[in-house]
Amino acid sequence: MPDNQQDYLIIFLSPEPSRTPGEQWQSDRYQQFAYFNDSLAAPADRPAVYVIDGKDPSYTKETLQQLRSHPDHYADLCFVSDPVGSSDDGLSDGKLPDPASLQGTVTESQQLNLLFKTIEDGQQTHEQWLMRFLLMRPNYVIKPLHQWSHARRYRYPILEVFGGPMIDTEGWLKRLVSQRILQSVELIDRQKECTFCKSAQLSFIDVCPNCSHIDINKQISLHCFTCGNVAAQDNFMNNGVLVCPNCSTRLRHIGADYDRPLENYRCNSCTHYFIEGDVLCRCAICEQTTSPAELLQNDIRSWKLSDHGRLTAMHGNSDDLFDVFNQLNYVPYELFIHDLNWLLIQANRYEATNFSVLGLYFTNIPELISEIGHQDVFQLLEGFSGHIRSLTRRTDLCARAVENTIWLLLPHTDYEGVKGLESRIKVAAQLTQQQEDHLLVCEMVHFSSSESSSVAEDAKLLLAQMQSDLIDAR
Repeated sequence: MPDNQQDYLIIFLSPEPSRTPGEQWQSDRYQQFAYFNDSLAAPADRPAVYVIDGKDPSYTKETLQQLRSHPDHYADLCFVSDPVGSSDDGLSDGKLPDPASLQGTVTESQQLNLLFKTIEDGQQTHEQWLMRFLLMRPNYVIKPLHQWSHARRYRYPILEVFGGPMIDTEGWLKRLVSQRILQSVELIDRQKECTFCKSAQLSFIDVCPNCSHIDINKQISLHCFTCGNVAAQDNFMNNGVLVCPNCSTRLRHIGADYDRPLENYRCNSCTHYFIEGDVLCRCAICEQTTSPAELLQNDIRSWKLSDHGRLTAMHGNSDDLFDVFNQLNYVPYELFIHDLNWLLIQANRYEATNFSVLGLYFTNIPELISEIGHQDVFQLLEGFSGHIRSLTRRTDLCARAVENTIWLLLPHTDYEGVKGLESRIKVAAQLTQQQEDHLLVCEMVHFSSSESSSVAEDAKLLLAQMQSDLIDAR
């Protein structure tokens, strides 16, 4: 076996105790395997890859639930021999790939798993279970499952498994997002939910705007110009001609003797006539009634592990390392974009306007955390931010949009000025070191309005292009 390949064990699980692996699983096609029937047992010295071999959907579902709930194997790779239902698709890793692809998947998964081992001592939280699972699967997307029978119509099976029956999945998801552990991938749907129980199982009904009764019906009415009487058309019919039942005036010409009022609805409870009824919403779960305007709006999205979540998974500390840069005239990202857009407009209109943007991307933060720990990396960044603070002015602004990247907006700074600042920051990075000469690796990219032939018109687009350049420089 080549040195760079990961030694692993394939464990087949089947509901049939006497079943042996078929020809497609023979050891001449795969490195080696064991067949443990219906057990999650695995040797501790080698990573295990599970294969659920069976056509019974209920067995597959139950086994996946057991595996993802197991304290030792919840993050292990698990493939299936037959397609599974949509509710269980996110719990498995798909169909068992060919041996070469499997070897690469196992190797990558175990390398990522090693990054997580720094926080394995002690009892792990639900968040750590989820982060480890996602860390070992870089391309995994938490997708909502549409289920009409579910109170909220959408659910997240993987969050339900890792959260357990006592955790409110929706509330937990909101906490994960607010902690920046998860980030949005795509907006799937948008729905209204009950104010009282958060259910999306709602029905809407028209009611009388006067008494809120549901007994209303559409009714053609007439309006007598002589006495002002308004009543149902049937009440005006008298031996085939229209006669007002109130003043007995014969109505011959519409527009002259009578007209049809806009109020085409009538309440059979209070006899009120109206143009349109009010709409009330009824919840099928808690049976509460409310106005549609009071309903909650919920965006249904797919999610993935964020850069901050990845760092948290690797070093076990959710404290934001880059909070140390908040002292550099830090402003919220939205305000930074607003100010940058304003300067772009200025530069496009007035040639004398000079400003620059400098982006700093720290490429080796995860490696440094693994080598020297979270606290020492925090001190490294703190020392580096002190150097930058001494190099910048009070008029310069700092902001962050993604992990490991900070932006500096430098008003009245031309190309030569930003190049000079970039050189001084490189020197500061070399001066910032810890024990054993651990250095921060900082890639930089700059933009100067004085050197650009065509100034970008949108701040977000400009920063996206610069961010792409930073990543390519890595």
